[in-house]
Amino acid sequence: MSEQDQPPGAGSPVQPGPPMSVQAPIKDTSINISALLLAGGGVIVLLIVVIVLVAVFHH
Repeated sequence: MSEQDQPPGAGSPVQPGPPMSVQAPIKDTSINISALLLAGGGVIVLLIVVIVLVAVFHH
């Protein structure tokens, strides 16, 4: 059976290796640092909103 007789998707790829859209995996530490910064930013925003609401409703 030649390569032309096979159904679509069968046979060897045109280019070997992973596709160009696949990137190297990122480190766990960068994910953890990003989550920590996001959580810290969320806490700061929440505190600012609470302070503003307390200031507005206590006048």
